[in-house]
Amino acid sequence: MSENSYIEQFKHLQTAKKLESMGNSSRALEIYLEVHENCTPNTFDAYERPGLILEKQKKYKDAINLYKKALDAIDKDILSCSKDRFIKKIESAENKLKSTPKIKNEKSEENISNYKFGIVGFRRKLMINMVISSLYYLISIILSIYFKNIFYFIGMISILYLFAYFLDIIKIKTKKNKLIISILLIITLILSIYSAINIRNDFILSNIDDKDGKTEISNNLDKSKLKDIKKPVISKSNISDAIKSINDTINLKDIDITSSDSQIFIYAVVTVTTEEVEAKKLLDEIYNNLLEISLPYNDDIISDIEEFNEYYTFSFLAMSENEVDIIAKGKTLINKNKIVWE
Repeated sequence: MSENSYIEQFKHLQTAKKLESMGNSSRALEIYLEVHENCTPNTFDAYERPGLILEKQKKYKDAINLYKKALDAIDKDILSCSKDRFIKKIESAENKLKSTPKIKNEKSEENISNYKFGIVGFRRKLMINMVISSLYYLISIILSIYFKNIFYFIGMISILYLFAYFLDIIKIKTKKNKLIISILLIITLILSIYSAINIRNDFILSNIDDKDGKTEISNNLDKSKLKDIKKPVISKSNISDAIKSINDTINLKDIDITSSDSQIFIYAVVTVTTEEVEAKKLLDEIYNNLLEISLPYNDDIISDIEEFNEYYTFSFLAMSENEVDIIAKGKTLINKNKIVWE
């Protein structure tokens, strides 16, 4: 330690002693501890005086740690003092710590989120809380089994966890613990919203009448019932893939497929030698190719390409190479599987 450090240490210790003698032990303790933060003191009162103040404040563990620090300084020849002096102080503080009565209802912040088995509702030792929580979990499981939907269980559990984590955030003071609980709260909130959406969809589907006029409460409804809720989509990606596939297999001058809400328009420019019959076959092949590419993306709604006609009207036009003469023209009607040629 440099000479300047010794001087600074001496000044701070003198100030702390003066404050202590004036009855301002709290401020004196702060200065003593500041000295320990900046250096390893080489005088016994730099360890003894703050240790005694800590003992008066009943902070026995902190006092013991300070006395142990003094023993370490003695071992390193920084502090010239008898080790027995601080060993006795450690023993005395430990005895005081053991004899200090523990408050039964005292809760440390570390235990605020320390749930037994990691399950909300199993934190307190009171048996009634565990019984109520167990019943809540059991009811959630029964509802999930009854409705054949796991989201009933997830939704109910999410509500319980949201409430518990919200109370924890209010109680917790340390930033680290508050951050952890906040992340858990956000995850639980997302799960609860997602569950609510799925439960709502399940409720809508459960009220779709079947052909016999009965109502099913099931998550495994026939695809024909899903048509009332969803509509198959022929996306731009499907159209792009279809055009690429057609260009690789069919000899055409140009091809274009456009879509609107319920209408698909297929336009092709054929070669000069293409006759009307062949042009119709080409348009029909383009039509089937597009639907076959789109079907896998809609297999939760429909099971066959012909079912697209229940939702879309398809229009067809084949033009000559000079794009002046119409070679073939036609369209499909909704719920009609055949192309009507003009």
